[in-house]
Amino acid sequence: MKTKILTLALLALMMGLSLNTTAGNEDTTRVNGPAVSKEFCACIHLYPDNIVKFLVENPDNDKVKLRIYNERGLLLYTYSFKKESIVRISFDISGLSNGKYDCVIERNREEFARKTIVKENDNE
Repeated sequence: MKTKILTLALLALMMGLSLNTTAGNEDTTRVNGPAVSKEFCACIHLYPDNIVKFLVENPDNDKVKLRIYNERGLLLYTYSFKKESIVRISFDISGLSNGKYDCVIERNREEFARKTIVKENDNE
């Protein structure tokens, strides 16, 4: 029980941090279900060093996919899992071209969360 409370507190903290996005990266996360619930928790965040982090708590062992698409809709990255209860995945986008990228979390073949991030010139 303490672990679950600590995990939910960590998720709430991370979600609060995701509201403090860097310039040009307004928070466009759209959630089709509750972002924090007893069943399923998910968070997508872009860090200033061009690292996109996905955090998913999946106690029901649902089928989950993490995906990143470019602005033309081309799939650049995917990661699937089912049996892990907590997954933390980082993806370095510093090698990608400047532009918009959609980060998506799917749960049981339905989109659960989506966040559009903007990668800008690294020299700014």
